[in-house]
Amino acid sequence: MNSVPFRITGVLTDFADSEGIARLGPNGLVLEFQVKDNLFGLFKSAPREVHIPFSDLAEAVFKRGIFRGVLTVRARRLSAVASVPGLKESELRLGCRRRHWEAAAQLASGLNMRIIAHDLNEMAEGGRPPSPCP
Repeated sequence: MNSVPFRITGVLTDFADSEGIARLGPNGLVLEFQVKDNLFGLFKSAPREVHIPFSDLAEAVFKRGIFRGVLTVRARRLSAVASVPGLKESELRLGCRRRHWEAAAQLASGLNMRIIAHDLNEMAEGGRPPSPCP
């Protein structure tokens, strides 16, 4: 599955934006991003990579807007996504440009299938069912 470029606006009280790439990894969602100021774009952080395991994810939804699509990833645990800037109410809202809409929709679908498969495997192994979503 391909990677999806994304943008999170309004980071650090609207003084910075985050840009990066989201992709499915073998054990979860992988986000690579950097934060840069939105005034001149001169100050950039070092690129960071965050791995969010399938066990900590609840769902992924892609919605198309008029000008921009949004891939929303909801987590089961706040600590799993706390290191990603722009987190709102345990959700990551990753903005996507029109040319990446198809890849973002495929990523959301693939991510949901992997989350469900992971939950079913845990239940089949005798583990507890996953905690309900908030």
